[in-house]
Amino acid sequence: MALASEAYAQLCSVSAVAVNFGNYDSSSPSPLNSTGAISVNCSPPAVTVVKLDPGKNSGGSFNPRRMAGEGSYLNYNLCIDAACTQIWGDGTSSTYTQPGAANLTVYGRIPALQKVKPAVYGDSVTITVEW
Repeated sequence: MALASEAYAQLCSVSAVAVNFGNYDSSSPSPLNSTGAISVNCSPPAVTVVKLDPGKNSGGSFNPRRMAGEGSYLNYNLCIDAACTQIWGDGTSSTYTQPGAANLTVYGRIPALQKVKPAVYGDSVTITVEW
């Protein structure tokens, strides 16, 4: 004899504010930092894990991720901490995931002194939420 327990359907929504670095000065000895945000809202509330993929320009590597612009690449990364010591990824390759909460900060960093062509650089990173 099997007994069934209660079941609940989850409805979760995810929204994001992109990390916008603005202008990068390749001669600056300091990295360029910026922030973005991810919001996860579930009804009823659920325990979630938020993962980020390597992006479309990195060739599968999380460290560094790369933005593309006019035949050139600019290295950057997305982190779960402001010091950028914990790379936000999918839990593989020494990356970290983030327990879901209503609002999460994404810390972005472009390392200093990269010799790149002047261009508009960009990347696309996929957010995965598991619950």
